[in-house]
Amino acid sequence: MTEIALREATFSDVDLLFEWRNDPTTREQSFARDAVDKTVHRRWLSAKLAARDSTRIWIVTVDGNDVGQIRYEKRDGVGEISFSVDARFRGRGLGRRILEVSAPRACRELAVSEVRGLVKLTNPASLAVFEHAGFHRSADTTVNGESAAVFIRSCAS
Repeated sequence: MTEIALREATFSDVDLLFEWRNDPTTREQSFARDAVDKTVHRRWLSAKLAARDSTRIWIVTVDGNDVGQIRYEKRDGVGEISFSVDARFRGRGLGRRILEVSAPRACRELAVSEVRGLVKLTNPASLAVFEHAGFHRSADTTVNGESAAVFIRSCAS
């Protein structure tokens, strides 16, 4: 099985993260679907990278290739998840493995009690990813007018 590694994102990843954020499929599955301006993105990334007490952004690598990103943001003792996989690497089962590798590290580094992901009900691939990664589907909710499932994983597990 291919080894997945996480490396801390830096500002030198700004163009890569910008490309992934504005990927049409990623935008379609996001709760914020509008394309992001590069200047806005640069400011956003600078702020997130500076927020070491509440945010972790990792670039996911496989065999030396950057294949995606995962971000955890601490809110009210919970690490909220946002991730994406590069279009060239989708459909290979990486999403589940990314969650499995990153969740325990996020729990430790952010000192949260649980991690949580929100997934649109119209995104069957991501729904399956969270289910197969050991997350518990706790409820359904609405985010920006979109129906979503809430997936939770305790940091104690």
